[in-house]
Amino acid sequence: MTNRPVTGEEDCLVIAPPGSTQRWIVHRPVDHYGDGYVYEIVVEISDDGISAKSSATLDGETPENLRDFLDGLARDWRGWSGIRS
Repeated sequence: MTNRPVTGEEDCLVIAPPGSTQRWIVHRPVDHYGDGYVYEIVVEISDDGISAKSSATLDGETPENLRDFLDGLARDWRGWSGIRS
């Protein structure tokens, strides 16, 4: 992964139902530090004149990857004890 700016929607995952004003955009993860461990992902949602934009930081220093983390959330969707981050 390179430390380059996102330039347009070609570097994004865009989910937009046909004929709808709804859009969910997940930008390509960016490794600002070039260390291969910490990535920032910008996420946008919008619908009918309202929008929100935020970013999330993913820390890859643990043995669990994002896919495994999300699989675990899906598997335990009814709840779990303790804190997950």
